[in-house]
Amino acid sequence: MSIIMRSCAAGAAVLLSAGLLSAPAIAFAEDPAPAPVESMDEFSPSDYAAEAAELPIELADAVARDLGISPEEYLAQGAAAVQAVEVVSSLEGAGVTVLGSRLEGTELVVNVEDGADAALVESAGGVAEYGEPAPAWDPTDLVAEPAADVYDGLGWVWSDGTYLHQCSVGYTGYLVSTGAKQFATAGHCTEDMTGTARIWTQSAPGQSGSLGATLGQKIAGTITFGNGIDVGRIDTGANVQKASAVTWGFGTGAPLSSTPRILTGDAAPIVGADVCKSGSRTGWRCGEIVDVDFETSVSGNLVNSVVTTACVMPGDSGGTGIMGSKGIGITSWVSWNSGTLPPIESRTCANVAYSGYFQMVSPGSQESVASVYGNTWEMAATVSAPTITSISGSSTDQTAINGTVANAGRNYKVDVFIDGSTTAFATATVNASSGQWSVSTTSLPAGIHSFSAVARYGTWSKSTATTGIIKRSMTVTRIDGANRFEVGVKIAQARYPSGGAPVIYVTTGNNYPDALSAAPAAAIQEGLLLLTENGGLPANVRAEIVRQAPGEIIVVGGVNSVSTAVYNDLRTIQPNIRRLGGSDRFEASRNIVADAFTGLNPSTAYIATGYNFPDALSASGAGGAFGYPVILVPGNASGVDSATLELLNSLGVTEIKIAGGPASVSNGILNSLKVIDPTPTRLSGADRFEASANIALDAFGATSPSQAYIATGYNFPDALAGAPLAGGTSSPLIVVPTTCIPAGTMSVLAQFGTSSITLLGGPASLTPDVQALRSC
Repeated sequence: MSIIMRSCAAGAAVLLSAGLLSAPAIAFAEDPAPAPVESMDEFSPSDYAAEAAELPIELADAVARDLGISPEEYLAQGAAAVQAVEVVSSLEGAGVTVLGSRLEGTELVVNVEDGADAALVESAGGVAEYGEPAPAWDPTDLVAEPAADVYDGLGWVWSDGTYLHQCSVGYTGYLVSTGAKQFATAGHCTEDMTGTARIWTQSAPGQSGSLGATLGQKIAGTITFGNGIDVGRIDTGANVQKASAVTWGFGTGAPLSSTPRILTGDAAPIVGADVCKSGSRTGWRCGEIVDVDFETSVSGNLVNSVVTTACVMPGDSGGTGIMGSKGIGITSWVSWNSGTLPPIESRTCANVAYSGYFQMVSPGSQESVASVYGNTWEMAATVSAPTITSISGSSTDQTAINGTVANAGRNYKVDVFIDGSTTAFATATVNASSGQWSVSTTSLPAGIHSFSAVARYGTWSKSTATTGIIKRSMTVTRIDGANRFEVGVKIAQARYPSGGAPVIYVTTGNNYPDALSAAPAAAIQEGLLLLTENGGLPANVRAEIVRQAPGEIIVVGGVNSVSTAVYNDLRTIQPNIRRLGGSDRFEASRNIVADAFTGLNPSTAYIATGYNFPDALSASGAGGAFGYPVILVPGNASGVDSATLELLNSLGVTEIKIAGGPASVSNGILNSLKVIDPTPTRLSGADRFEASANIALDAFGATSPSQAYIATGYNFPDALAGAPLAGGTSSPLIVVPTTCIPAGTMSVLAQFGTSSITLLGGPASLTPDVQALRSC
């Protein structure tokens, strides 16, 4: 079949069939002993936060786009999938008749025939279903064809039964109303086209090729050749549009032997600019624009053209003209320096005088692709994510988001979405020359809001999102003092300005273990927690206890923590006083919890390590708000001790929340707590700050607290004294670094809708940058 170099096409459908390979059975002399059944672990997405942070942003974006899950969930599910395969294999090895298996999130579901098999599945941490599984898909009438990558500048052909007519892809693009994929090419390539287009697969420009992927048919009503116009559209089919032009080795190589040229939209041409073109006959050729809006006769049909010195020959028709990163025209015609058409055998780029392209945009408002198709079709473009250059306003009351988009131009906009909404809060038009844009945020309600900014060319070509935080009309206060004891006093005064706390817990301000369980105990009794020196009660602490006039004082810890002298001094203020302690920090914790929570029947308890303070303090604020105790355990133990199990049972606890990751509270402890709660919840993070934010999110995510308390995560006294205040006001207490607020914490506060933040401690604990809500 002969080739006429004027139009283009794509590849044939390939029916793929899959078969199963069979192997001869192997006979064993005797049956081996069954291997032990593997078990499914817990796969909490929060345990994968650090690994997720290292994923390429493109992978994270693809996971969100195609799977609708977070990178952490993606990693957790991947790990679960690997283990699930092994668990199913071990179940089969143990004699289970597996009718089917699947993963739902991180949970393994196994289809079985009877109760005995179901019990074995459940013992392995899976979920048993009876009977054959429902089919996950319908392969009926499946015809599988590889989806090709369609680049601008590739060759395509169509057949009239005798000849293949060859042209080049101009610009991949979209039907604006639906997003249907359609590429634009020359009208003279498509005006008498019949049948289906195919990609013309070539090893170099001008070389004979082979039929590649199937594209589609021409789009009725889009073909025009004459009256100043030379354009038509063809269905791209199921293929992938790349919004880039092949560069043919920047000479005479294969289409993708050099990096494709990314196209970022269209633009009007200007005389004197450099221009390059991509086409299947001469490949990648460059020249200079010598005229624009030049109307000339092409085979008796007028075409409004941008004229260049770049080489073009038959077969390049319909291809891509590029100025910088912008498409400026569809290859339409060539003129020869001899003034007459050279013989075919002698046609080379040396014979070419000028080439013409039907303009994408006309600087003189004459005929162009833009004028012909208006708002019905747009080219595909590669769009850069917006850069946030500044946020106007003060650090706690921000009034506008300002930014730029690289390589922007006409038809560029930025959509800004607030707090996860899929409806744009505002849309900014991007300045075509500077790339600048701005969105006012003054209509947002008070609080911390997450935002994502997405740049787009037209309707369908969009960038990845740039995310950030905007703070509107935030109130930030600080409870300060000369030292930890005074900070505790100021916290007490904030909780009960007129006095009257029913109970005050007093503990040492020099160490944390005894008191970590006291904060939720104080909160559940509407009480306070004050700190003391071991050798003597600070005067200001004493004065505050006198002012509060509590009905009871509870001293936390033994005489090595709070001396007999302090105890006796407190007894002169309130004779109704007692001491709670134990032989170690763990017994002291159990005694405090038993004293405060017995009879209250808390449904939930937090389990935290007693060897460090951040996780327990974060849990204390949440526990105090909801009436849940915090019980300390030796976090590195292989299992939970019997005394803790006895306490949990006596309290009536049925739900367990583990504060911290496996390095804080071991998986052995978690697993042994399953006798209380078959599915304990682990609340953890990459560090103490992320864990704190996750603990708060778990507790307060459904309550939208407008108030939050923040303390340093590097020391305990401020958060220790502040936990009853936070719990008593049903507000989260979150620990942060000394100099900034982590982005994850900001995101959690945004989800809460928090509009008022109280810092616990002075500038040495939380710097002015934290007070300004600076993110890190």
